[in-house]
Amino acid sequence: MRIVLAVVVLAITLISAEAWSELKLKLSNNAQNCKESSQVDPDLITKAQKGEFVEDPKYMNYTFCLTKAMNILDAEGNFKEKNLLTNLLDNVHSMLKSCEAESEKETGNGKRSFIYLRCLQDSFLNDVNMSKNAFD
Repeated sequence: MRIVLAVVVLAITLISAEAWSELKLKLSNNAQNCKESSQVDPDLITKAQKGEFVEDPKYMNYTFCLTKAMNILDAEGNFKEKNLLTNLLDNVHSMLKSCEAESEKETGNGKRSFIYLRCLQDSFLNDVNMSKNAFD
């Protein structure tokens, strides 16, 4: 279960800024629907966001609902690795291209590499910070 959630969080962190607001709205709607259908204790969701996962049946139903809604698992609980990998690779590629375009404005290799790495780090950290509230 922890691996599935780690993969979900990783997928969220790699989403490009342009797609983030659309994804956040979709995740928020899915999370709300899954909260209602699973009748999970909201404190368990908060604990999981802080890294404390509780093996509670309602929480597990909530995570299953979310992963189905995100098209990571099917109704039988089978992983849809290709869907997840395609989304991850598309989003990583988008982030890399965006940072490459930003850094190509510089002529010096040192400055270019500095801007490229700073952009990657900023993009990743910004997406991580935004993903913390995606399931609220």
